[in-house]
Amino acid sequence: TVGDLRGAIERIVGELERIAMPTASLKREIVNLKAKIEEVLGRLTAAPTRLSELHGSRSRGELVVLFIAILHLLKDRCILAEQGSHFGEITITKRASGS
Repeated sequence: TVGDLRGAIERIVGELERIAMPTASLKREIVNLKAKIEEVLGRLTAAPTRLSELHGSRSRGELVVLFIAILHLLKDRCILAEQGSHFGEITITKRASGS
């Protein structure tokens, strides 16, 4: 009957809504590029530092901003970066002030 069909459709829609509802909410954090650049400069010394030491276990968003900060510092010639081999460890060194 029409009533049975309507009831079946309502149950299906209800089940789909239950399945489609998010079970967890994601918290997005805003990572400031300027603050990340200052953090990187503060952590670097004249001794080489491995990139893995800088990033530790951070969120994906924070890693992206860290990488952009490092690229920015390379462009501004504030740091030096070296990679001994393809896919090898990247080492970063703070440039001397006069360089």
